[in-house]
This record gives sequence, C-alpha cells and structure tokens, in this order.
Amino acid sequence: MQIIENPIDQYGDPIPDHKRHCKWCNSSLVRVTQKIPIEQPTNHVVIKTEKNRKHYDEYGDFTYEKKACYKTVWDGESYKRLAYGHFCKVKCAIAFANYIAKHAKITVKK
Repeated sequence: MQIIENPIDQYGDPIPDHKRHCKWCNSSLVRVTQKIPIEQPTNHVVIKTEKNRKHYDEYGDFTYEKKACYKTVWDGESYKRLAYGHFCKVKCAIAFANYIAKHAKITVKK
C-alpha cells in the first residue's frame, strides 16, 4: 500500500489532520454521516447507535420493547460543504463575504 503525502478530498481541498471549523465563527462543521443497519459491518467511525426503547400502555404497563435497527457512521474525513465554502451557516458565509468586501483593497477599472 502506498502512503499519500498530501491526500485531498473530493473538492480538491487537502484533508486536515484535525476537525474542520467555520472560517468566520470557528465553530465545528457538520459531518457527513449516514445511517446503516446495526448488523452491517463497517470500517467507518460509529457516531451514534440507536437504543432499545420500551413501550408502555396508557396504564403504565410494559407492552413491548423495540430493538435498535440503525447506527450512524462517519467516514472520518467528510464535512458538509456549502456551495460557497466551509461555513457552519449561511449567516457566517454572508458575514465573511461582507467583511472581505469592506476591508479588501479592490479597485474597479472604469
């Protein structure tokens, strides 16, 4: 197996060694996750597993227990990317764009 010196993601950005953060507010970005059946083996990171739920009738008597069916997994490198970059919300992207437009030294040719 060959070790890649500078791995890149599907957008051409380098894969970071640490969790990505919003460019404006520095909060954590949302991971791209998927739900798969519990029985299915995977080499992804398990984020969350459903718990068994007990159901009771209107008198408080136990009726049945629903078994957990799914687990949420993450591949370890994919983060939700908005159309305009790595931001946590649209509000942060707009604030960043307004800041850049206000403070950038852009000259318009006439």
